Amino acid sequence: MLLTLSAGSDAIFNIQWSKKPNDLKFVAVTSRSLQFWNPADASKKLFKAGTFGSKFSQTKFNTATFDEHGICYSAGANGGIHVWDQKQELGLVLKAHAGEVTAVACAQGMLVSTGKDDMLSVFTCDQGEYQFVR
Repeated sequence: MLLTLSAGSDAIFNIQWSKKPNDLKFVAVTSRSLQFWNPADASKKLFKAGTFGSKFSQTKFNTATFDEHGICYSAGANGGIHVWDQKQELGLVLKAHAGEVTAVACAQGMLVSTGKDDMLSVFTCDQGEYQFVR
C-alpha cells in the first residue's frame, strides 16, 4: 500500500478514473457528494468536492464516469446526468430520466444512462455539445 487517506465520514459508493490520456484524476461518489481527486498535483489539495454553483440544485449521486477528454458525468437522483468541467464545477445537467439515474457510461462519443423509469437514454457528446439520440 502506498498511501491511505481519510475521505471523511461519508461512505464511498463508486470510484472512477479519468479516461483522458496521462490524467491521473479520479472521482469518488459518496453518500453526499462527489470528491474529485488529483494525486499527481502536489501543489493542490488532494481532493475537492464538486461545486454546484448558483444555477443548479444539489442532488444525491449513484455513480459517475469520465470521457476521453477528462469530463466527468454523474448519475443524479433528480433524473439528470450532471456534466462536470475540468475545474470540478457543474456546467450542465442533461435531463435523461423521469426518475433517478442508476448508471451512466461514456465511450467513443456516446453517453448512455439507465434509470428507475426502466428506460435507457443515449446522447452523443462532442466537445461540449450534447444531442439526445434515444
